[in-house]
Amino acid sequence: MENKCPNCGRKLSIFYIKQECDQCGCNLLYYDMENRMEEDAKKAKEEYDRLYAIVNFILGPLIRFQQRRNEKKSAKKQETTEEVSSEK
Repeated sequence: MENKCPNCGRKLSIFYIKQECDQCGCNLLYYDMENRMEEDAKKAKEEYDRLYAIVNFILGPLIRFQQRRNEKKSAKKQETTEEVSSEK
């Protein structure tokens, strides 16, 4: 955070801990909060998208391999059940 009041531009001390500016009364903590929240949401979405891409890159082949293996198992079970039913 800068050491200036965002509303009036008054220079503030590094150790200035009050919530409001003494000169203009601007609330330093909540000044322009909506824009900051929108920026944070955009950054969070970008980070989530990057993380999702990495996880999908790593786990995608593993999931596809397991799906193919399960399909083969189910196909074998169907063949064996068909053989048993045809023998009767």
